[in-house]
Amino acid sequence: MRETSSGQVRFVTLCLLFFALAAGLPAEEPRTEARLTQVATIDSLLSGCYDGWISLEEFLSYGDFGLGTVDRINGELTILDGVPYQSLFDGTTVVAARDLKLPFASVVPFDPVGAIVMNIDSPSTEDEITERIDTLFPNQNRPLAIRIEGDFTDLRARSEVGQNKPYRPLAETMKDAERRFELGTLSGTVVGFRTPSLMKGLNIPGYHYHFIDSSKQIGGHLLQFSVTSGKGTVLPIDEFLLILPELPSELDLERDRSEELNAVEKGR
Repeated sequence: MRETSSGQVRFVTLCLLFFALAAGLPAEEPRTEARLTQVATIDSLLSGCYDGWISLEEFLSYGDFGLGTVDRINGELTILDGVPYQSLFDGTTVVAARDLKLPFASVVPFDPVGAIVMNIDSPSTEDEITERIDTLFPNQNRPLAIRIEGDFTDLRARSEVGQNKPYRPLAETMKDAERRFELGTLSGTVVGFRTPSLMKGLNIPGYHYHFIDSSKQIGGHLLQFSVTSGKGTVLPIDEFLLILPELPSELDLERDRSEELNAVEKGR
């Protein structure tokens, strides 16, 4: 348990899970000792917990590659090479202030040792990229960190307008707060994770991608993309550290919010 200088509880370390059990992994999936650190849970965000509580400065001590959102869901957060970027409602992207607070985010130290490099020599859709990653890492219970650098087409993204209290659940909020934009053809980097179903309620099962262009001025949460050419680097994750704020006692975390999450992620 960590505390602020005033003695109030800042956050609680909930658990450290080991995903890579030696008997359960195919030989081609290496151990990396990479630890994914996450603040809060996707269900708490879906419930309307938008107030940031851990600073970017502190969060970056856990890794240099990740994504999430920021205080009041005022845009999308992408962390690349240790630099945090905030993509605002129109896709405009700026380096985020280190004192900015986060309500939900994930980060990992992206060490290429133990990662698998995937060259993309011909035009590939998002589904084709996903299929290649699943072939390389067939164990769907293994979290992955995914970095794709190259030239992209068919880029569609979104971000959000920051909210004010009283907060509504995220599925309701996004009907008004979400802004979508066509990015078209750009060079840049995709930052993403593949999260297993066993983390349902904690994070977003499946693939989750953010994008930032090579100029570091445009980005957001990806809804669609294709790769003309480039390189993918996929890092298997062996450990998971979940850090929780003091969530309100009246917060309903027993409810299954899968349909709400699907609506938020896919805009359905």
